[in-house]
Amino acid sequence: MARQLSGVIFVAIFLGIGAVGYAQNAETSISFDTHIRPILSNHCYACHGQDEATRESGLRLDVREEAIDYGAIVPGDLAASSLVERIETEDLELRMPPSGSGKELSAAQIELLKNWIEADALYQLHWAFRVVQPVEPPRTDGWTADARNRLEATGIQPIDLFISQRLNAVGLTLSEQADRATLIRRLYQDLLGLLPSVEEVLAFEEDGAPDAYGRLVDRVLENQHYGERWGRHWLDQARYADSNGYSIDGDRVMWPYRDWVIHALNSDMPFDQFTIEQLAGDLLPNATKSQLVATAFHRNTMINQEGGVKADEFRHEAVLDRVNTTGAVWLGLTLGCAQCHTHKFDPITHDDYFRFYAYFNSAADANSTGKTVAVGQGEMFGWSEQQQAWALELPTLQRELTQLKDESGKSSVWAPEEWDWDAVELKSQRIVDGSELQLLDDGSLFAPEGLPGNATYQLSFSSHSDLLTAIRLSVLPDERLPANGPGRAGNGNFVLSDLELLVDGQPVRFAQAWADHSQTGYSVADAIDGDTESGWAINVNDAQTAEGQRMNARHEAIFSLAEPLRVAGKSLTLVMKHDRNVGYQIGRFSVEASDSQPEILTSSLVRDKRRIELQQRVAQLRSKLPAKGATAAQMVMEDLDSPPPTYRLDRGDFLSPAVEEGALLAGIPQILQELRTTEMLSQAATRTSEAAPGKELAGLPAEGCRDALVDAPESVGDVVGPSRLDLARWIVSPSNPLTTRVTVNRVWSRYFGRGLVETENDFGMQGTPPSHPELLDWLAYEFMRHQWSMKWLHREIVMSATYRQSSSIPERSKQVDPQNFLLSHQARVRVEAEIVRDQALSAGNRLTSQIGGPSVFPPQPDGIFDFTQQKKGWPTSQGEQRFRRTLYTTFYRSAPYPLLTTFDSPDFSTTCTARARSNTPLQSLAVANDPMFIEISQALAEAVLNKAGSEVEERLGNMFRRCLARSPTSAEQEVLLAFYQRQLKSFEQSEQASQDFVHAALAGASHAELAAWTAVARVLINTDEFVTRN
Repeated sequence: MARQLSGVIFVAIFLGIGAVGYAQNAETSISFDTHIRPILSNHCYACHGQDEATRESGLRLDVREEAIDYGAIVPGDLAASSLVERIETEDLELRMPPSGSGKELSAAQIELLKNWIEADALYQLHWAFRVVQPVEPPRTDGWTADARNRLEATGIQPIDLFISQRLNAVGLTLSEQADRATLIRRLYQDLLGLLPSVEEVLAFEEDGAPDAYGRLVDRVLENQHYGERWGRHWLDQARYADSNGYSIDGDRVMWPYRDWVIHALNSDMPFDQFTIEQLAGDLLPNATKSQLVATAFHRNTMINQEGGVKADEFRHEAVLDRVNTTGAVWLGLTLGCAQCHTHKFDPITHDDYFRFYAYFNSAADANSTGKTVAVGQGEMFGWSEQQQAWALELPTLQRELTQLKDESGKSSVWAPEEWDWDAVELKSQRIVDGSELQLLDDGSLFAPEGLPGNATYQLSFSSHSDLLTAIRLSVLPDERLPANGPGRAGNGNFVLSDLELLVDGQPVRFAQAWADHSQTGYSVADAIDGDTESGWAINVNDAQTAEGQRMNARHEAIFSLAEPLRVAGKSLTLVMKHDRNVGYQIGRFSVEASDSQPEILTSSLVRDKRRIELQQRVAQLRSKLPAKGATAAQMVMEDLDSPPPTYRLDRGDFLSPAVEEGALLAGIPQILQELRTTEMLSQAATRTSEAAPGKELAGLPAEGCRDALVDAPESVGDVVGPSRLDLARWIVSPSNPLTTRVTVNRVWSRYFGRGLVETENDFGMQGTPPSHPELLDWLAYEFMRHQWSMKWLHREIVMSATYRQSSSIPERSKQVDPQNFLLSHQARVRVEAEIVRDQALSAGNRLTSQIGGPSVFPPQPDGIFDFTQQKKGWPTSQGEQRFRRTLYTTFYRSAPYPLLTTFDSPDFSTTCTARARSNTPLQSLAVANDPMFIEISQALAEAVLNKAGSEVEERLGNMFRRCLARSPTSAEQEVLLAFYQRQLKSFEQSEQASQDFVHAALAGASHAELAAWTAVARVLINTDEFVTRN
């Protein structure tokens, strides 16, 4: 209790409740926020701040009353202020900050401190902790005619009034609007992450209507690729990846959450709802599957699969990550700095940190998969209520079906001798991508290397008998396969996810299956249940090994039909699918047919009548759902029925709980006390069915998910404490001053290369103050007033004259504002790693427009996994999947896709609110020489040769416009034309070189011509302008 009371007293002092010394003196030009706090925070707070453990001499300079009581500051009296004496003394032993500390004050800083003390040393509540208030945009009275004319030329927007006011004060104005080709390219890059087509650029350039740009903005915001572009920004913050992390870094299913994010953004889900569903969707009444999937935001924490790890330790690590991520993403605070001790600079105590920790300490997952929900491909893009009901029924039926199959497998007798078998007569043995299985001398089939990740085999055959009752599949070892096979997985395993017989093109399902061995959880019956997320596999456990069972050996399975089938003169095809796991194909096998009808067949079919009924119902439900492809088990959040108590952990060590101090109730940092623990307890205590419609909680109107009232878990004894839902709702309440500011600032930074607050991840004392504080608060308030609409925010920004400026730097700006903090021109911003590849694909019309679905495996260099603990397969995607947006590329934390790391992608072990941005020779070398980019360059060359006429100059202009949205200058055209002619001559002299460089010649174009245009395309996509948003 003593600790809690002292904290309340501290907050009261810090906020200046009842203390006039915290009001800003309007008569002085010195601002505590702008001039004084940065000096104290950077030079003094580390030793004279709120952290008792490191405080020197008992002096606090972060609290006015304590600094005055100590005598360090005597308002209005420099001679009596010991602070002035210590910062000015010539005695190096007494000078503060100490000489050689790296924190010495400059003469200008000393003068500012003295002037501030003379002006009564007034403190202010930190700007970021003040509740957001409405702001009136500036008026243009007193502005220069040039400044007013610039605004009127594009239509005056509130944003431009704030920006122009600052510019006008230093004799600058907004720059001229960029040309239309630059504008449409900029808009497409920023909102879609793609390039406009030549036709789209031309149409916009020729549209003379006054609202042409506004209509273009509306069209782009409705484009479904918008959700992908801005979803990538959010997934950075969500630390999204397709693997568990740590050294094992095993595969995980996370793509349904990625699809949820894309759909939420495309549908303009209000950001407050977007927040609540991700932080606490599972706690909403009657939570839908979509709301459960949304909570995967905090299932992106890593899982340590090493043997012998302590589950409670890595559960603790996951909770820490959730606390720090929530603080960074929504609050813009470095909460993690208070994990081991009280924050050195921000008013966040060690207790504050663990009160926040308590919100997430109720989570049920403990370094494990935890709760999952089955999600179909496409489901997150909108299902009806009836479809959601079917989707919820499906897992129940599947569990019963699995149990029956297991029981059937145990009771069935493996009796291959009761059948007579004959080898089938193969007519073709193709793989769906167009290649073929190899037919060996003994009649078996071998699957070569380089298969699609989820290869499907199609065997066309005839039977020696007129009657068909069963098929026998024998999987065979082979020294050419990993671990001797019989599968192509790294350990020799496989997963046969579906086996189907086609008779004259019509499917005939197998009714019963037996095998000499099935892996636990992968029964042979799973290969005929119609569910490609299950399947037959043959790995062995310790008990089976002790019984003499081996995986890397010959195994057999028998699949029988429900009744004998007459097949004379009919076309027969056996379809074998491997959709369950990427790279888990059967490597070598043989197929035989039987017309026998043994006793085992009849008895088994009678016994498994219920199983067949279940299979039919499951198939019926699947047919009613719009999902295409496999379902996935998406990890979601779930709370424990009885969460453990939360204690302050000494130095953040999970083995050192301060039990003697008592358990902590969940709560927000006390500096943000609009929703104090006592108020939250009161709300939780009255949280009953009597809550009237329209009642407000935490400042939010009761509408949609925001009026949800849930039972909070017990935290301390019989006292009911706040839940994650309470936290989520407070985070997006008007009483929280941070979330709306942090969010609009982060969006702003994507458009201008820098936020209004440059330290977009730190709104605390060490962060930079906003360059345009009134604009920041205007955007923050209006964002809430417009129902937290992200599309409103995007439109408001991109419609402004500030956004539409040219990126050319005016001469006067170079002198007055060289860093462009005042925004006298638009910024040139290097695009992110994913966009480099996506732009190249869109320029060549090769980009696959499919939205959502499982992650893919575009081509990457060999050897990426040579230095990882687990050697992972990379089954290169084929067909259209090869050219999906880079957002969908499989991301392993231990070995990310090389293009991404080359262009500054993080590894997503932790949240990333802003990527680093570099410009290195390695990036240029990667684009020039990566086989993937050569393939993309060829696609661009083919597009130009197909559509751009026959003249070289015409083709060159078309390729240039595809890449840069403008025509080349005469100098550029001259250089590129000479380069093309040199390349053409070189390739004509060596037909072999041109054939090695490009895959195949187009009809009407020679290999040399295609190769030369491919070389030109490589040059264009490797220019600085191509990878830059101007």
